[in-house]
Amino acid sequence: MTRILKLFIAAIVFSVSASAQGSASLTIDKSKQSAQSITLPDNSDLVKDFLEDLIKNSGGKAKRSDGYLYGQGIKSAELEGTKKVNAYFDIGKTKNDGREISVVTLVVKDDNEKFASDTLNADLYRSAGKWLNSFQMKMEVYKRDREIASLTAQLKDVNKELSALRKRVRNNKDDNIAAIKDNEKKLDDLTRRLEELQKN
Repeated sequence: MTRILKLFIAAIVFSVSASAQGSASLTIDKSKQSAQSITLPDNSDLVKDFLEDLIKNSGGKAKRSDGYLYGQGIKSAELEGTKKVNAYFDIGKTKNDGREISVVTLVVKDDNEKFASDTLNADLYRSAGKWLNSFQMKMEVYKRDREIASLTAQLKDVNKELSALRKRVRNNKDDNIAAIKDNEKKLDDLTRRLEELQKN
């Protein structure tokens, strides 16, 4: 519960730079389709990784189509009026104070291949907008989980190196006291950072 509350607060803090832009359009198969967009305060490569992960974790398949990132067969309780959704994501780049940020534009169609708009498949269109607005909070969770995975991998490597150094010292094959102390410091630092992330 505490973690959810902290993520909610983080989402409010990010709302200045991660806000819905409202309606737009994307051209798909030479036809303009109703779209919705949001600005996220992250670079486009990270946003692309996040969207591919989101598609995969929603039971879909991510691929390229018409120059867009295409999510096929997405299942989500957040998306109303259909069992599965196919989604087109356009990931644009812009800058804010010299820093790259991303504009994500979304078009959805139902499992009958009918595109959603505010007049057709309106329930799906509205829920897709809410789903899109939830990306700022989901993005924060994704970044935290990635950092935890990275720190865990680093922790494993440092533990392995430290174990090898200690073994060499025990066997009187080497005097690596300075290296051991350095690795112990790295280990403590990584452990502390990991614990802080996991508390959040």
